[in-house]
Amino acid sequence: MKKIILISVWCALVIPIYAFSNSHAAENGTLSALLDLLPGTFDSGAQMRDEKSAGGEGAVIHGWVYRTFTKIDAPDVGEHVFVGTVRYNGENGYFDKAEFQVWTLQLADDKGGVIMSPMRFLDPDTNIAKIGIANAFDGLQGRDLGEPAGSAGCDIHWRMEDGVLRGMTDPEACRWMSSVEKIELAWDWQYELKRDAMWIKLAGRNDAGDILSGPKDNSPFRLDRLQ
Repeated sequence: MKKIILISVWCALVIPIYAFSNSHAAENGTLSALLDLLPGTFDSGAQMRDEKSAGGEGAVIHGWVYRTFTKIDAPDVGEHVFVGTVRYNGENGYFDKAEFQVWTLQLADDKGGVIMSPMRFLDPDTNIAKIGIANAFDGLQGRDLGEPAGSAGCDIHWRMEDGVLRGMTDPEACRWMSSVEKIELAWDWQYELKRDAMWIKLAGRNDAGDILSGPKDNSPFRLDRLQ
C-alpha cells in the first residue's frame, strides 16, 4: 500500500533576516511592487491535485489553501492596509479565524525593505459577514483591532531580490505556543510573490531546529493567482 503523508496544517517557518539595501529606489520599488502584487486571490488546489495524482511511497501532499488579500481605505489604521483571509479546501472551505487579519505595510527603518504587520479583529464574526462586499472594510477603525496572536501573528519583512519579492519572519521574535504540540515553537514563514503565484514555506520548529509543524521536507505551498 502506498504511504502518503497529507499536510493540511497551515503553519510557519523561521529564517534569518537579510540586510536591506540603503537605496531609496529599492525602498520605493519594494513597496510599489507589494501594492501591485499583493491584492488578489491565491489557491493551492492545483498543487494538491498534482501531488495526489503522482502519489508514491512517502509522498508529501500539501493541503488545499485558499488565500485572499484585499486593499482597503482605512486611514485610522494606516496608509497601506489589507484584509487577509485563509480557507482550507477551497473558496467555500473551512474558514481560519486565526488568519483573518488586518495587515499594514510600512517602510523599514533601515531603508530598502517593507515591514508587513498583522492585527486581529476584536469581533471576527461580525466582520466575516463583510468579506466579498465591495468597500465593506473601508473606514475600519484602530479601536476595532487588537494585537495578533498565534503562529501567523508575526511581522513579515519584505525585500526585492533578483526581481522577486521575498518575505520572511524574524526567528527571534516569532515564537508562539503550538495548539497541537503544546510547546512553544519558532514560527518561520518564507514567501515568494510573483505576478502569477505566491509560494509559502512554513514550519514550526523546536529549540533543536526540528520541524514539528508543517511539511517535513520544508517544501513550499504553491498558491496560483486566481485573480
